[in-house]
Amino acid sequence: MPDDGGLTAAEAAARSAVVSVTSYDVTLDLTGLLTGEYFGSRSVVEFTYDGTGGPGMTWIDLVADRVEQVLLDGVPLDPDEVVRGDRLRLAPLGGPHRLDIQARHHTASGRGLSKTTDPTPPTAPTAPTALTAPTALTAPTALTAPTALTAPTAPAAPTPPAAPTAPGAPAPAASTRTAPVAPPAPAAGCVGDGVDAVYAWTQFQPFDARRAFACFDQPDLKATFAFEVRVPPNWHCVSNQRETEVVEDGDTAVWRFPPTPRLPTYATAVCAGPFHVVRSEGMAVFARRSLAEPLEANAGEIFDLSRRAMVLFEDAFGVAFDGDSYDHVFLPDQPGAMENHGCVTWNDQVLYRSEPTAEQRRRRALVLLHELSHMWFGNLVTPQWWDGLWLSESFADWAALWAAAELGVLDRRWSVATALEKERAADADLLSSTHPVSRPIPDIATTEANFDAITYAKGACMLRHLVTLIGEKAFLEGLRMYFTQYAGANGSLPALLTAVQPFTPVDLRSWSRSWLESSGINTLSLNGRTLEQDNPSRPHTLSIGVYAGAPLKEIDRVDVTLTEARIDLPAGVPSAPLLLLDDRDTTYAILRPDQQSIRTLVSAGAELTDPVARNTARRTLRGLLLTGELPAADAVTYAATSLTTEPDPIHLKALATLATEATTIYANPTQRPLLEHQLATAILNRLTTRGVLAVPAASEGAGAWLVLVEALGESAGTGDQLELVERLLEEADLPQSVRWRLLARLVALGFAGAEEIEAEQTRDPDPDADWQAAAALAAAPTAAAKDHALDLLLTAPGIPSAILRTFGSALWHPRHTSLLATRSLDFLERLVPFARTTDWPTAARVARYAFPTSGISQPLITRIHELTPDLPPLLRQTLQDQAELATRALQARPTAP
Repeated sequence: MPDDGGLTAAEAAARSAVVSVTSYDVTLDLTGLLTGEYFGSRSVVEFTYDGTGGPGMTWIDLVADRVEQVLLDGVPLDPDEVVRGDRLRLAPLGGPHRLDIQARHHTASGRGLSKTTDPTPPTAPTAPTALTAPTALTAPTALTAPTALTAPTAPAAPTPPAAPTAPGAPAPAASTRTAPVAPPAPAAGCVGDGVDAVYAWTQFQPFDARRAFACFDQPDLKATFAFEVRVPPNWHCVSNQRETEVVEDGDTAVWRFPPTPRLPTYATAVCAGPFHVVRSEGMAVFARRSLAEPLEANAGEIFDLSRRAMVLFEDAFGVAFDGDSYDHVFLPDQPGAMENHGCVTWNDQVLYRSEPTAEQRRRRALVLLHELSHMWFGNLVTPQWWDGLWLSESFADWAALWAAAELGVLDRRWSVATALEKERAADADLLSSTHPVSRPIPDIATTEANFDAITYAKGACMLRHLVTLIGEKAFLEGLRMYFTQYAGANGSLPALLTAVQPFTPVDLRSWSRSWLESSGINTLSLNGRTLEQDNPSRPHTLSIGVYAGAPLKEIDRVDVTLTEARIDLPAGVPSAPLLLLDDRDTTYAILRPDQQSIRTLVSAGAELTDPVARNTARRTLRGLLLTGELPAADAVTYAATSLTTEPDPIHLKALATLATEATTIYANPTQRPLLEHQLATAILNRLTTRGVLAVPAASEGAGAWLVLVEALGESAGTGDQLELVERLLEEADLPQSVRWRLLARLVALGFAGAEEIEAEQTRDPDPDADWQAAAALAAAPTAAAKDHALDLLLTAPGIPSAILRTFGSALWHPRHTSLLATRSLDFLERLVPFARTTDWPTAARVARYAFPTSGISQPLITRIHELTPDLPPLLRQTLQDQAELATRALQARPTAP
């Protein structure tokens, strides 16, 4: 469990009023991590106390198992007297001081300094009883390899396979094989004494540097940091700067790093272990040795984009990157990615083990650009306090999209990417937990709950709105002024607006009050010839496309500015089957067209030729689905039609996601098989020609083909469709991630079992294949499989972050509603005890990414409201959001006949 310490905004302001920090010299002794969980730290801090009136009180932050030494200006202090909880109290005289603190720490899970052992196989405290084969669904007879991959015309006569076996469970009588429990042998080149490879790494945002060394752990007390790290002799070490020397000290290697630029504590980093390393002209990439091959395969693309983006950002922002190196460290348990200065850490799932899809490549590129832009937004200029988090995260999201367009990663109009960003933002804005982009943050607990889609996606949408309003040239000129003025220091919203204001006549304070400092999202509704917005009104500038004909073509467009509650359309706008609101994607709102336009979008929206208009159409219908105004069946009809014609792989992926949402969340369980069949039929119509499923070359549309194959893995349900999925697995050259997805579908519907999962695990070279196998096993339609999956999910240390979504979707499979009805309540009752054995952030990730989507009920929602008052803000908000989403889904579903 995390400590109950913390920091309030008032305390931080009071401390920074009297304390300024010059430098840290930090020594970390990680040699004990090879066989244990403890490490040592020594933190030597040069700081100045500027309080008036002589002696005064302050403190330095430290989370440690034992404080071994405290020296203030060379004078020993008794740790038993000065340590109070997670604060080391000081009573310094005015002026400069030198504080020397040595301590012992325990490794954490994703907070402070963490330890990862490679590999980490799935285990559970107890194995479930043996599984029995499903009875509701049967599988086809074994397939023989056909000479051509053809789409079957009828389901084969079924014979049920062996049921899947959860890890550690005895095999059912029908099978002689079980999924492996023991981890595979260590990869070649790992630690040579027979133990698995150990890796250590830090994650300090927002308030966890104190878990690794004593520091003034708040963003406005910036300083330089020089690290010395003691590690086993065969380890590599990487930090914010390039090492100056590595020396031997007996059986220990000592890595020394020069002082950094002035940084906030949270942007510092140390990573160590027997990494495989690839270097290229001032940059390097690091990964565990078992991923040496994918690291080598992905390094060139990562270096190339990093280098081109560095040049772009330096030119655009007018300030050169102030580090001496720029490295990427890929780790198995990192929750996401972190912008440590010059040493970005990632979850190593982005080191794709096979050729990435277009969507995977786009997603990785946007994360890379987001983290690189943080070298300016957050590291060079740091928010004063965490109420300025959006000044880092919203800007980084905006900068990533802008740079992606400039560098050719996205089309110049950002069509799909901005639509997806707006969807993320609107989803969060529709919840009661919505909040202004810029708002007061009273303490660290609230800060942790503020890393959300409002702070990231909505803020980025607002910045794009501002750029559209004032022009890109003016915006970049203002940013150059801001970076120049506050380099190495701290910024704020008023400082930013002051820097940009000289370059535009727009009143930025007024704009900020409307868009950044107020919460919620407007709904723009077309009622007859009147365009209306709900309160509070904001200024919206948008175009309305007028479409008619078969196929649909734009016959007119009208630009309107809506500043009040309503406005009548100009008299010259013709009547037409479709009036598409915001078809140029220039504002931020929920779009509600007239009923005739909604019907046209459902039946003919796929006919729109302009990609921006098509994205607006999809975003419009999805918004209506989420608010219960569009039946799931209509959303599926639109998506199924669009899937047969959409050329862009990324938009195609978004359409497939919409279809999955409609069938799994917003459809009544009795509807799902029929809607899934409708989707699968549409996909097969596109995938096949005259009954033959042709596999295209990469240059001939393989990106779109793979998206459709993945979508088939979410919708195939009849015997002939599932037989085709089996044939794809046997004969097509599919990325491994797609193979696991298809296999999980077969397992969920009873067409595959433990033998097939074990064979796939053997085939998969990924050191994390154990977890993919565990997810496939979680998809099995048996009580034992579901119970064992819950054990894996809710027993410390739980499921790795990178696999949570996959594992959750398998566990809560939409075809298993009756099986999961009571287990959804079991999930909730076990979540809080799980948090007490891990930590609240880990539990919140589980609640966000692996929350039940099947088996949801009013009793589940009621129980959430009973639990949440006593929970910390991060987990409380996450569960309340999930309760609201579940309520919305239940209300949207039609009553079963």
